[in-house]
Amino acid sequence: MVAFILDGWTSPFQTSFLAVTAHWINDDWIQQDVTLGFEHLKGPHTGEALMEAFVK
Repeated sequence: MVAFILDGWTSPFQTSFLAVTAHWINDDWIQQDVTLGFEHLKGPHTGEALMEAFVK
């Protein structure tokens, strides 16, 4: 099983970002993590906009 995490935040300069990471446990029970994407978000942070950034 893989967990996908979306983490969004806004800088002090009002620039918004979205990071997408994946997390899982391997066969040796060691947690694995990888960053899949990092996007600059423009416009409103609607569910549709977040999904578009995630799929990118």
